Amino acid sequence: MIAIGIIIPVLTLIVKLFDNYKKWLKHISPKHSKEWWIMVVVNIPSIVVFTMESKLLWYFASPLSGAMIAFFLWLFFDGIYNLLRKYNFWFTGSDDEDDAKTDNFLQSIPVWLQAVIKIGGLALFLTLYIYYL
Repeated sequence: MIAIGIIIPVLTLIVKLFDNYKKWLKHISPKHSKEWWIMVVVNIPSIVVFTMESKLLWYFASPLSGAMIAFFLWLFFDGIYNLLRKYNFWFTGSDDEDDAKTDNFLQSIPVWLQAVIKIGGLALFLTLYIYYL
């Protein structure tokens, strides 16, 4: 079952990378405010799988699973998308009107702190999940 929980976010990541890169090549700006909820809905089955596999009560395991998936997608989508566009892994883009709120936040802090937040968040939630598996 855990494999299904892993496959869904990985496929989500691949599809989102392909879609946004295709838009970028056509100079079309992605609509982050309209697309984020699709990522949430698509990953609900994964959250359910991780919740069911955990020893924790569902109301602890579910947010923990969701946070783990969210930090995974945030770290690897941003980084790989940047690399595809020939930017540095930690590039946060120019300051545009239609920037995602997370991009605006990341642009306001040093790069080292961005790495601490993204890697640290994934490491924290993954470690907690594994500990309570």
